[in-house]
Amino acid sequence: LGRQPAKSTMNGQAQPARKLMTRQETAAYITERWFPISVQTLNKYAREECGPPFRQVNKSGPTFYSPDDVDGWVDGLRRQKAMARR
Repeated sequence: LGRQPAKSTMNGQAQPARKLMTRQETAAYITERWFPISVQTLNKYAREECGPPFRQVNKSGPTFYSPDDVDGWVDGLRRQKAMARR
């Protein structure tokens, strides 16, 4: 579950798969790259279905996030913020 299949690029070369992250790792990833966020906030966003997409083996199992999904979620937030300024 910790690895995803390699993705192909425009030139046909495969990119190495990026490791899935736990909720704690995801909070650290977002905090290091963009803005501070806590595990508790990610918990809330997961309950309210307004955070980054995640994977779960079963309802009570651990939660995993793809770095690509997290990057896309943050980009969407940034676009929304930019549109609101217009």
